[in-house]
Amino acid sequence: MDYSSEKFRNTQWDTFEGCDSSIVNTSNLIIQNDRVMCVVSILLGAMSGYLLPVISVLGLISNAFISFVTFMKIKLMPRHMIYMAFVAIMNSVTNIAYGWLWLFLSKGLPYVTKGKAYFIINNVSPMACRLHRYIYSAVSTCMCNLLVCAALDRFFCIYFPILFNKLPKFYVWLACGFVILLSFLMMLPIFFAGGWFYVDTKIQCSSEPNQYAIRLYQALFSNLGCIQSLMLVSLNLAFLLRIRKHLKGTSIRKLSITDRRQLHTTVFFLVYSASYTLTSIPQAIAYIIGRYSDIKNSLNESKFAINIANLLWNLHFMRELFDFFIYFKYFKTFRLVVLGICRPCYKVKKPLKE
Repeated sequence: MDYSSEKFRNTQWDTFEGCDSSIVNTSNLIIQNDRVMCVVSILLGAMSGYLLPVISVLGLISNAFISFVTFMKIKLMPRHMIYMAFVAIMNSVTNIAYGWLWLFLSKGLPYVTKGKAYFIINNVSPMACRLHRYIYSAVSTCMCNLLVCAALDRFFCIYFPILFNKLPKFYVWLACGFVILLSFLMMLPIFFAGGWFYVDTKIQCSSEPNQYAIRLYQALFSNLGCIQSLMLVSLNLAFLLRIRKHLKGTSIRKLSITDRRQLHTTVFFLVYSASYTLTSIPQAIAYIIGRYSDIKNSLNESKFAINIANLLWNLHFMRELFDFFIYFKYFKTFRLVVLGICRPCYKVKKPLKE
């Protein structure tokens, strides 16, 4: 198949970009004999085709379980778990909208089948392109914003305990609703500026080529959230300072029960946020470089940077599997509920084993 005859920039051969004919029987790739590009493209295809389906299914189960357990025992859960339950829901939707509809169907599946089977949703129609870009941008932004909101809640509880520690859960529901609405409103410019546009004689699903501000705006606030990740890093530093102050000249055993709970929850957010930013900040940097290269019309650099960003999306979905264990370790109520649910299964299996 002649790649140059394709009218779309994104095709089923993207995961063989930079490779020669010995790798794939396609003679006219845009970038040929670029070993680094070929390795990155193949790695993206292999991860999206073989690892992502397994990771994604496990992630969906884990996130569904986290949100189900939280809402099932909402009266017993600390209010911060309400934020994290909504984060788990948004993780699941992002998993489907970007992981399955984009990474697997347009990158992984064509790699596994050597280009014979694929589905590129952005090439279906201009409206499908706009809707898909808007939905995954809005949901991923919502996920990032909810994390920041949860961290801010913890920050205020630590530094202004008298005002915020006794705040009813009703206000958390209001905050979550506001953040979800705000996130979808934030990404409306992506919807209205999106569509099919010619880029170097090929049709590409993107924002209008001359809308540089919107491209930068999406790179900073969407996907895994560059600005939100930097805010999480700043709040983590504030948490570390507070933990250091708590433990300076004393031991954890000497702290009151309330202080220990506050410290435990703070450590949870510290661990969770650190885990999140390990993939979010590199992904955001790669995505910004990709969008900047688009502005400069450096299409090869843009494609390489976006492939790196997509690789980091795969790593992010893999990282989500550890969220369950973080919740299990740091939230006693969550741990007790999980053990309570699993105990009947254990009792049934035990006699069979004997």
